[in-house]
Amino acid sequence: MRVYGEFLTALEEAAQALLKVLRALPPGERGEAVQEAFTAHGLGAVRQRLHVVAPADVVLAADAVFRELSRSRDMADGFDALDMAALDEAKDRAGDLRDRLQQLMSEDIGR
Repeated sequence: MRVYGEFLTALEEAAQALLKVLRALPPGERGEAVQEAFTAHGLGAVRQRLHVVAPADVVLAADAVFRELSRSRDMADGFDALDMAALDEAKDRAGDLRDRLQQLMSEDIGR
């Protein structure tokens, strides 16, 4: 399904944009840039399209990874980008959720 690829692409682009903000701006100065990074790639809109066409298990998995990225966005303004352990932990949580989503998407399209 095309919307699956769109969602995964928007998810990756938003995550990379958030990381870029974390590395470029000091804590306490990221608020607006973090919001822009999260919304600039249309992730929310693609998520809504996915809700219309995907089966419930895919929707739930997509929502989980979306919420994890949202949580990262909400914490980003005060996050220490040099705290590699915390950054790796956040990336691992999101990555595990994304991997589960990709598995369910693949099963849905019959791969």
